Amino acid sequence: MKKFNKFELSNIKRTAQNLYTFVAKKEKIREQITNLQEEYDRIDKMQEQWEVPIRTMTGGYSTEDLVERQVLGTGKYDANGKEIKTTKYVFRYPETILPPMAAEENTNLQEVANSEAPFESVDEFHGTSSSGPGENLVMEDRPDRAEVVAEPTAAEPVQTESDNLPWE
Repeated sequence: MKKFNKFELSNIKRTAQNLYTFVAKKEKIREQITNLQEEYDRIDKMQEQWEVPIRTMTGGYSTEDLVERQVLGTGKYDANGKEIKTTKYVFRYPETILPPMAAEENTNLQEVANSEAPFESVDEFHGTSSSGPGENLVMEDRPDRAEVVAEPTAAEPVQTESDNLPWE
């Protein structure tokens, strides 16, 4: 361990004395940051609770993503000479409401669901795929475990993925 002489010790004490105001300010600011972070978290939690139905309806988008606040001047002035302003909340994407990328995906999903073309489905859990109802299913991903599943007989009704769509 290093030994300090009396001049070094007095230098350390003087520097600490000169820096005390900075240290005190840092502590106050750290306390303010903690208080502000707690308030921010509380407000964010309240906002999230209000936006649950909007997020469910839009597939995860918040009002901050979809709506823009615009403050417009009316050209009229009050008695104090200040301009009277109006506030409007305008959709950022007026044609689609959702951002264009999400709107395109939603449209594509509906088009696929409404098409009558044979479907190609892949069952990732079992590793099987089929090109349409009633065809043999063969495991393609795992040749060591390949198995053939028999076709349904005429007595068994064939159920397709399009039978279970929620919008039909």
